[in-house]
Amino acid sequence: MLRLRLADTGTANNRPMRQRKMPNPAWTLSTLPDGFVTEVQARMNQHGGPKASVRFGTLGKGYRPNYQIESASGVFAYLGNGHSLASNSKQYAEGNLTRPYSYDEVANRFETALPAAIAEYDFAGVFAELRASIAPDVLAMLEAHAGYPAGRAPLDALARSVDEMREDELAAAYLAFADDVALGLGLPNTTGMTVLAAWERATRDWVLKPEVLRALQETILDDPQTKAAPETERRELRNARIGQGNYRARMLELWGGRCSVTGCAVKSVLVASHAKAWAESSNEERLDRYNGLLLSGTLDRLFDVGLIGFTDDGKILTSDQLSEEDKSALGISDETRLRQVFEPNKKYLKAHREKYGLIESAAATAG
Repeated sequence: MLRLRLADTGTANNRPMRQRKMPNPAWTLSTLPDGFVTEVQARMNQHGGPKASVRFGTLGKGYRPNYQIESASGVFAYLGNGHSLASNSKQYAEGNLTRPYSYDEVANRFETALPAAIAEYDFAGVFAELRASIAPDVLAMLEAHAGYPAGRAPLDALARSVDEMREDELAAAYLAFADDVALGLGLPNTTGMTVLAAWERATRDWVLKPEVLRALQETILDDPQTKAAPETERRELRNARIGQGNYRARMLELWGGRCSVTGCAVKSVLVASHAKAWAESSNEERLDRYNGLLLSGTLDRLFDVGLIGFTDDGKILTSDQLSEEDKSALGISDETRLRQVFEPNKKYLKAHREKYGLIESAAATAG
């Protein structure tokens, strides 16, 4: 189901986004490596199974903290590295431990229900906002995850496939990115990885959701055309894909720094949006400033998902999905039109109309 943001929110400045580098070592189940927690659960099985609980240490800089299993048979302190019993202490200091986690919490740590389905477009919007600040480590993890068959991989194996010597660091960076995505989607109290992927308990696989994979391919991940381009052009293509860099500057120059429809000159809400679909464009077309429009946030969203389009002479076309009430609320009328149409725009506007089946009515044509 399509969900459309109707406010002019075309830039990351309008959302409380943040890109965290490392999680705080106050451990929770959702920030620990999958393989590590699996080993913890195996130790819990040795000390009471479903009746055992576990507490994690909050000290240290690693990503495999010491932990303590508590059950009717006693208290068992383990070293995080190697999962061996600690020889110097029967139990850890109370002040250095998290709350107890039950056996069921450990076993079902990622089996949480999201409040609602999340549309591909919503993921794409958040990914586009985060794209400029994504660290190379996170980008490498995303590319590796998308490259696994069906986007299916355990987190620890995924991190090792990128850099075996930095497994914990890479996994932590990926988890932090996932939490930022959840935050951008308005789900601040949700484990980010459950937003991006489905957790398969039996295999410990994280399976990228199809809508997430499509949104990543649309906004972040390089396609074969981009990968084949020289590095300088590749950087420009990446910026053009999200309406930034030289592409945005050329669009601002072409349209005089104003929205192609309304004339709005508030640059922070203007989005350089492509008309012909990225996947269907050559690299030359992707960088062509005439392949798109400079639109304020709401109009950009409508145009991007094919709810509006424009004729070769600039008249607005609307999808049947928009009711008269919707159009009125959005400030769209039969008089809404592009301020100007450049001759090179026309082939791209046509491609956009054909993709979304936007056809000018016979009455409008006759008029």
